[in-house]
Amino acid sequence: MLSVQRDNPMMGQLYDLLHLIWKTYHFSPKSVRELRVIGADLGVNVLMPSGVKGTRWLPHVSRALETFLKPGQFTAVYYHMDHLAGSSANADIAGRATKAMFYVTNFYCCMIQVKKSMEEATFVAFCHFIANMFSGISKFSLLLQRNEIILP
Repeated sequence: MLSVQRDNPMMGQLYDLLHLIWKTYHFSPKSVRELRVIGADLGVNVLMPSGVKGTRWLPHVSRALETFLKPGQFTAVYYHMDHLAGSSANADIAGRATKAMFYVTNFYCCMIQVKKSMEEATFVAFCHFIANMFSGISKFSLLLQRNEIILP
C-alpha cells in the first residue's frame, strides 16, 4: 500500500498539502488565533490540523484528512491561507501559505500551487475518496488486530 502511495503523484501532493497546513498552525500560535477567529466568524468549531508524517501512516493520514474535511474546517483553513498569502510580512509564512493555497492546479505538473488545489473539484473529490478508502482500511486493520483472529 505504501509503495502504491509513493508512486502516485496526487498522494504526494496531498501529503505535502496536509503537512504544510499542519506546519503553519503547529509553529505559530498567532496563526492558530487567527484561524479560530475566522472559525468563530463562520460559526465553525475549528480543530487543529494534525501531522501526516509519522511511523503510523494510516492513523496519521486518516486523522489529518478527517480534520481537514470536517464541515466548515476546509472553508476556515482556505480563508486563513488566503489571508496569510496576501497579508503576511514574513516571507516564509507568506510563501508557505501561497504554496498551500496554489499547490494543485494540475496534478501532473511538477510545480503546482495549493489555493487553487483547494478550489479544484478534483482535489476535493480525491481527498474525500482517500478519506473513505482509509476509513475502510483502518476498520479492516483493527479487525485483524483482535485476539480472536488467528491467521494460519
